[in-house]
Amino acid sequence: MHFFRYVLILPLISIISFCFAQQLVKPLPYVSVGTNDPEIKTIVQNGDTIYIGGKFSYLYPYSGNGAALSTSTGYSDVSWSMVEGGTIRALVSDDNGGWYIAGDFTTVNGITRNGLAHIKSDKTLDASWNPNPNATVFAIAKSGSTIYVGGNFSSVGGQSRSCIAAIDSATGNATSWNPGATSSVFALVVDDTLLYAGGAFTTIAGVTRNYISALSRATGAAKSWNPGADGVVRAIAISGSTLYAGGDFINFGGQGRNYIASVLTSSNTATSWNPNAGPHVFTIAVSGSTVYAGGDFTSMNGSTRLYIAAIDASSGTITSWNPAADSYVNSILVSGSTVYVGGEFSNIGGATRNKIAAIDASTGNATSWDPNADYAIYTIGISGSTLYAGGAFTSIGGQTRNNIAAIDATTGNILNFNPDANGIVHAIAVSGSTVYAGGEFTSIGGQSRNYLAAVDATTGSASSWDPGVDNFIYAIVVSGSNVYVGGDIFFFQSQLRVGLAALNASTGNLTSWDPSANGSVYALTLSDTILYAAGSFTNLGGSSRNYIGAVRTTANTNNATSFNPAANNYVLSLAVSGSTVYAGGNFTNIGSSSRNRIAALDASTGTATSWNPSADNQVRAIAVSSSTVYAGGIFNTIGGQSRNYIAALDASTGNATSWNPDPNNYLNVIALDLTNARIYAGGVFGSVFSGVNPRAGFAGFTNPDDPLPVELAELNIEYRSPNVELLWKTAMEVNNYGFDIEKKRMKDELGSMTWEKIGFVEGNGTTNAPKEYSFIDRVQKAGKYLYRLKQIDRDGKFLYSQEVEVTVGSAPEKFELGQNYPNPFNPSTTIGFTLQVSGFTTLKIYDAIGREVATLVNEPLEAGVYHQRTFDARGLASGMYFARLVSGGKTQLKKMMLLK
Repeated sequence: MHFFRYVLILPLISIISFCFAQQLVKPLPYVSVGTNDPEIKTIVQNGDTIYIGGKFSYLYPYSGNGAALSTSTGYSDVSWSMVEGGTIRALVSDDNGGWYIAGDFTTVNGITRNGLAHIKSDKTLDASWNPNPNATVFAIAKSGSTIYVGGNFSSVGGQSRSCIAAIDSATGNATSWNPGATSSVFALVVDDTLLYAGGAFTTIAGVTRNYISALSRATGAAKSWNPGADGVVRAIAISGSTLYAGGDFINFGGQGRNYIASVLTSSNTATSWNPNAGPHVFTIAVSGSTVYAGGDFTSMNGSTRLYIAAIDASSGTITSWNPAADSYVNSILVSGSTVYVGGEFSNIGGATRNKIAAIDASTGNATSWDPNADYAIYTIGISGSTLYAGGAFTSIGGQTRNNIAAIDATTGNILNFNPDANGIVHAIAVSGSTVYAGGEFTSIGGQSRNYLAAVDATTGSASSWDPGVDNFIYAIVVSGSNVYVGGDIFFFQSQLRVGLAALNASTGNLTSWDPSANGSVYALTLSDTILYAAGSFTNLGGSSRNYIGAVRTTANTNNATSFNPAANNYVLSLAVSGSTVYAGGNFTNIGSSSRNRIAALDASTGTATSWNPSADNQVRAIAVSSSTVYAGGIFNTIGGQSRNYIAALDASTGNATSWNPDPNNYLNVIALDLTNARIYAGGVFGSVFSGVNPRAGFAGFTNPDDPLPVELAELNIEYRSPNVELLWKTAMEVNNYGFDIEKKRMKDELGSMTWEKIGFVEGNGTTNAPKEYSFIDRVQKAGKYLYRLKQIDRDGKFLYSQEVEVTVGSAPEKFELGQNYPNPFNPSTTIGFTLQVSGFTTLKIYDAIGREVATLVNEPLEAGVYHQRTFDARGLASGMYFARLVSGGKTQLKKMMLLK
């Protein structure tokens, strides 16, 4: 794991925290899905497959507002940057496999991008391109190195621009091209030396132009071409010398034209081409001799055409092609023999197709291509074999799945595995090519199966394995040739088995193993030959065992072991790590100690260890990695911190770490994928990270033990009135997008202002060579300020540096070595000092018998500057140490105490 070493030059009175402000934690789009009625009960990861069970009937991967889809399969490639926070209204290819996207979205991969962004061909966000419009962008077009945009903004690319602008494709800065429109621009098309614009404006480039205009791409001046419309122009397409327009108008080019018209680019008068739509046209595409139109119309030239139509480009005659959508069509794109369509429909081309479809250009029938989006598609584009779709959707690729499903852990796609259970699935276990499922169902895998079944791990079809249980199953563990189950059970195959049973994994027959619990078993976990059980029972294996106990799985051993924590209320979750059993539930006493709802128990005796996170409400899920215990449930406080429903707890201290996904409702299950450093959570939540990220019932997160691959080797901060300068170095970088610089002004002793981003410094991507960075903040007002760096990876992961405090005011004019802070310390402390005269300075650390153990300064330093250094005492023994400052013939000494 990477660690950070800092050299800090700060004011003498600063108080510095060397803890990370936030550990690495990010929701993973490719393993985050939603359910229509979210209540995930169980998650099992097996290789590249994630099996989930619970209560749901529909499953969808989370995509954000944009998706890169295969033109052959319709599957979404989730390795593309995630766009969130609004809608994508328009897009254009960058001619290199990437895309410029426009709309009113707010983030890309968690990085602020308001309304405009460039996603490069390597699928990452372009760090250097950020025009930052102040309102929605509805249209975008590209010509060479210039990106033209239209919308309702008043500034973009760092300049005042009214509704239309030209942006440099490399820098994101607005060019001098500045026609200025009086109202929104909805459509842009580049043609030779001109840019055609359509919208709601009546003046553009300083002249009257009603809703449509041709502008010089060199000067921005309006050309004399002026067909004029009496209503908004929403779509433009050009074929040769003919321009086709669609929108809200009923007069165009001096002629009565209902919502769609054509005009020659050399004439102001509409042609005779008159399809006569009723009513509005939102999109137009031209392919050969055919003009395709989409909108909210229901007729075209007297013929019924529901929201989409094909028109002869010469005569205006409506062709027989008739896919007949059931709602609006917002975007059309023709590629070869396929017409791709996006909109708000749920049926088109004679088939169920949600918001996006591929239509045969000859027959009008929908092809088998079916990405299945949850909300409107506004724009589509094709580059090679990839179709990029943008809109208001947040999910694409959803599938009907009743209570049990499988997800590809690498792509996020929902797999064909579809057992179709007719009741809640509480437990899943995988063994080879078999998935064992338990719950409240009576039918699964196409067969009648009461509460317990074995299904094929690929197809989901039920096998002949049918134990014949009489009640609900809550827990399953597979070991060797046996399947151990727990639940509300009383009988298997007419034989008495209360709470617990063991079945032959091949035949489903009961074994002779019969420890018998006198109540429900909710959780099972196996360690070697000992099976730990938890639930509502008070007797297990012939002995009094309140809510938790253990039995051996070896033949003819039905008696409880000596493990006897004796909880005072239900135990709902278990995990074993080495010689420790972790338990969660409703209890307030367990293992002979007061423990609120979570405890660590000696695996042999059941006695509670000193580990005591103390949750304020029920703990339903526990998972353990090497140094961290993950807990989920109904709690809002655990490990001494406010943590809503999920927390990472230090396995040594029980304290909550700073990892904090913050779902908006409770959890039932946590599963770890240690191979890929992921954490999966399931429950009834609808969002994570304080509602910022929609995740309905299931989410995957990065593991906080998986560090961001950028090692910050040194951080220096200096104050020379009126500037605060940050200088830092990295020892190595992997996939480093860059650093946000954040500042917070301390308000008074009662609190502080909020953090604000004051700048960004681009990283160096991947490099093994040390790199140096700097940033200057000109501070106008005296006071105390906090600064921090937010290092951002190119896939959106981020990590904060420590917060550091600067006092801005008059420069110091005396020689003084301040007392280290904190003192006593372990393992590091901060030492501040000031100089009266500039000159060669040393700051050295000595132990109690006068041996030099560290040199912190050995160089010329300036007077009139606050200096500060960090002493890291890792590897040194506890005891008294001395800091000695020497400069300009003067010396000062301070005592320091290291306590480990």
